[in-house]
Amino acid sequence: MCTKTDNKTPENYIHQIKHAPLFVDRLEALNYFSKNEMKELATGLTDKYPKLREKAIENLEKSKFAKDTAVISMIYKIALNEKNKYAKAAAITFLNETKNPVYKALYENNVSDSSYSVSAAALEGLITLVPEQGYTLAKKYAGDAKERLATIVLEEMSKKGNDDDLGIVTDLYEKMPSWRKMMKSENFADYFIHLQNPDTVKQGVDMLLKSRNEVPVQYRMYTDPGFKKGLDKLAKAKGQETSDYIEKGLK
Repeated sequence: MCTKTDNKTPENYIHQIKHAPLFVDRLEALNYFSKNEMKELATGLTDKYPKLREKAIENLEKSKFAKDTAVISMIYKIALNEKNKYAKAAAITFLNETKNPVYKALYENNVSDSSYSVSAAALEGLITLVPEQGYTLAKKYAGDAKERLATIVLEEMSKKGNDDDLGIVTDLYEKMPSWRKMMKSENFADYFIHLQNPDTVKQGVDMLLKSRNEVPVQYRMYTDPGFKKGLDKLAKAKGQETSDYIEKGLK
């Protein structure tokens, strides 16, 4: 076996991202810029391939260039004009971190987008600007929410939800894939903490247990910690009766 030694210089990578015909080569250059915190990371924003534009936005969000006005301006243009929904969602998500109210119109124009990724990013942006309206906004867009949009709606409704929202919240959770249910079990439990009817609380426990038990036994060592976060939270908040009910369900 032999070990590949890469002797490329920064100039080589700059040339590579501008002129290499293969996506994998341009991605290699982008990763190099990201690792070494080079301003050429922004070059990826104008790449012809949307996945690389998306990657560039995500890397810039975590970089020292996240507050650079030129970078923000370029990403705003992507948020306005991008045809690829994933790259557009990434651009809107980046702008959310600025917490700048100047983007409110952008969010309002995209919150009803047919892409759940785009609508979720826009809803998140609106909630960032007016957090006190988070519950109202989430309920407004809960109707056909799926994927990331469903996650954001559930997170917000779990903070202030009431008995009238039971159908919405349980429907959102029920339609999530198992891995997302695991990750959002704590938010789901938060909703039921607001409710006073013991039978309704038990319904929430039953749904969490059902989702947990649908995971094959050999994989539960990986998923149980996620589900138990929600169950433990309910047990602590609702007292001994709920705690005993949960313990019995876990046997």
